Amino acid sequence: MAEVLSQGEIDALLSALSSGDVEPEIIKPKDEEKLKVKKYDFKTPQKFSKDHIRTLEKVHDNFARIISNYLTGQLRRSVKVNVENVEQVPYEEFIRSIPNPTILSYFKMPPLQGNVLLELNPEFSFQALDILLGGMGNKKAVNKDLTDIEKNIISRVCKDIISHLKLAWSEIMEVTPEFEGLETNPSANQT
Repeated sequence: MAEVLSQGEIDALLSALSSGDVEPEIIKPKDEEKLKVKKYDFKTPQKFSKDHIRTLEKVHDNFARIISNYLTGQLRRSVKVNVENVEQVPYEEFIRSIPNPTILSYFKMPPLQGNVLLELNPEFSFQALDILLGGMGNKKAVNKDLTDIEKNIISRVCKDIISHLKLAWSEIMEVTPEFEGLETNPSANQT
């Protein structure tokens, strides 16, 4: 803790400074760098450090292995899930980058704050739906809204996928994923 000076000591120091008996400390350039104002871009804030990004990448590599096994069992097909990249992007940029319609599941992961989104590409979703409904899962481009039955099936799959986050995060911290809902129009999602 810093030393507290008495009024007499302050007066003596000021008179010594004004008479030239004592030289004031000069801030060194190295210390000056610490005191400078740093630029901060409020439009694209960087909330996560590089260490946080590496930790998220490790967690999601583990998560990819876990859901690869889950999806292989559910779809009775060999499914390989891998992490392409982990990066921070503004929400608006993310929403513009995904197709419409798409499957957006939003959920919470207490004790972490905020909402989390899981996006399933429509091509994968319709292929998985075809298999789950007894089809062969032939790749076909489908650009339609989901029916209520299809939404319920995909919601169940998303809930199961999200529940596996608990195991993936177990090495870092104890989380409890809570499914909140499903949206098919990215621009309508305001979570």
